[in-house]
Amino acid sequence: MTSEWKSSLGPMFSRITGCETLNYSHIDFGRDTTHECMSVILKEASAIQKALAVYFDDSQNESGDADDADFDIEDIQAGERLAYSCLSLIRSELPKGFVAFMGTTNWLGPDINSGIEIVVGPGNNQFDIVRLARTDACNYDLSTEDIIRRLQQYDNEFGIDIFHAETDLVEFDLRTAPRDPATLAADLYDFCPDLIDQGMGDLEDLAQEILEEKRITLWWD
Repeated sequence: MTSEWKSSLGPMFSRITGCETLNYSHIDFGRDTTHECMSVILKEASAIQKALAVYFDDSQNESGDADDADFDIEDIQAGERLAYSCLSLIRSELPKGFVAFMGTTNWLGPDINSGIEIVVGPGNNQFDIVRLARTDACNYDLSTEDIIRRLQQYDNEFGIDIFHAETDLVEFDLRTAPRDPATLAADLYDFCPDLIDQGMGDLEDLAQEILEEKRITLWWD
């Protein structure tokens, strides 16, 4: 596949996000790049909100006077809400054969130290997101394909929607609530011990979070 698709999809990408389109995406905590994909870095919340307002043809907000337009993208929760909104719109316009996802958010590279990356790249299914992001858990001897195999298992059991992947992290929504969240919590802990060891208090708390949010964030420190 040639890079012609970037010229074709780039205008849509910029229109929805209000950001400059890059001909590459970031891997390894932003320390390296890959030209397999293209990306934008969401930094200015007000600019993104203006772009979204234009997308929805909302004349009241088109001027940028939305109530919460002044918060900084480093307000993590607010930034992630905007990024997810942009991502949903991008996905609605993507042709077959492409995937879109939230990419690097934890920046260790020399050039960029903040912002939320949104990535578009070639892919036949959501598991190609993990491949494009080069996600692995090297500290736990889990390769990219090892992670994908477990995610496919969850997809078969509950249905999942992977929307965020980067160097050491995968985030997805459950399409259906598990009948036994305690069993799923135990399986997730086996797969990703940092969920509890460096995150949620215990298995019971994790099971309750799964039931309430139906959103799971896995990371391997």
